[in-house]
Amino acid sequence: MSAAKRREKPWYVQELQPAIRLWAEEHPLRAAQLTAAERDELLSIFGVGGPLNVQGVDYYVRLIERKRVLHEKLEAVINTELIEEIEPVIERMFAAIQPYPDRR
Repeated sequence: MSAAKRREKPWYVQELQPAIRLWAEEHPLRAAQLTAAERDELLSIFGVGGPLNVQGVDYYVRLIERKRVLHEKLEAVINTELIEEIEPVIERMFAAIQPYPDRR
């Protein structure tokens, strides 16, 4: 292993979010399961007064994990004949969250 590789810091060693490092050290298996996109999402979240605390990190990781499971399940469903049933449901839900529905 090169010296540069040995000096490379883990993704969660960030000066702006010290609680992420503490959380990741306490939960190494869960931290290892986060994808690059999920890590970026977590690193970009700030609490009301600034950086997250450890409880805030755990809350957002749980949310990210829930979203991952839902994405996996939805992917499985849309790859079957059930796509015909789920598509209108998703379309209605998506329309409900659009901020300016009259601008389409």
